[in-house]
Amino acid sequence: MSISADNTFDTAHSIRIIRNGTRRAFVLTLSLLAPAIILADSDRGRCQSGDCYNGRGVYVWSDGGRLESEFQRGAPIGNIQYREPGGAFLNTHLVNGKAQGPSEYRSRTGETYSGVLHKHIRHGNGTITFAGNRGSYQGDFQNNQAHGSGTYTTQDGGIITGRFQANRAHGNIRATMRGVTFDGLTSEGLANGAGEVRLSNGDSIHSQFESGQIAATGRIAFANGAEYQGDMLLGRPHGTGTLRTGQG
Repeated sequence: MSISADNTFDTAHSIRIIRNGTRRAFVLTLSLLAPAIILADSDRGRCQSGDCYNGRGVYVWSDGGRLESEFQRGAPIGNIQYREPGGAFLNTHLVNGKAQGPSEYRSRTGETYSGVLHKHIRHGNGTITFAGNRGSYQGDFQNNQAHGSGTYTTQDGGIITGRFQANRAHGNIRATMRGVTFDGLTSEGLANGAGEVRLSNGDSIHSQFESGQIAATGRIAFANGAEYQGDMLLGRPHGTGTLRTGQG
């Protein structure tokens, strides 16, 4: 039960734009791994309005990129708004040259994030939506990974709500996928500990899990009122056990 977009949560969809201002260039990198804003030499843009050296101004580039910000010695500071013609954007606040606090961005691929950034990385509460309708995660982040309480929605509509650690389900969760619901403990993305599986036909299986595998014993409550306690194989009665019918 790992958070995944093409099998990896932290694929580096990035906006990397080399920019300049008054014979200096802003190299603005917005990467899901480590966004950064630095200065470099170039001369492919101009200050469209205001003061782009010491004051507030709008800086534009020949390809249509547009940066609105406070500037100090040619470097963007404080609240910034960056836009590209293709729809990529970044709204954030710079502290010592790094994105900090409530922010929003959209990558060139269409991936979006709305939430807290800390020194360029996701750290706090936020929502990331993967490009191409490949799912989303809403909840806590730590060091750019899903960590804490959250809800992950998969590409095919599955929903996992609960505790996450390093992008994987870890702790108590509820997972619903294709009509089957799991409630229980997980460790490193796998069911591990006490849990319950409710099937689409109304049956429910109560058992222990280890590394994602259901134990060889447990209890099954059938939708018709019958109940089985004993040995199981793949979650069904198998071996020695006791079956009580719905009539007692």
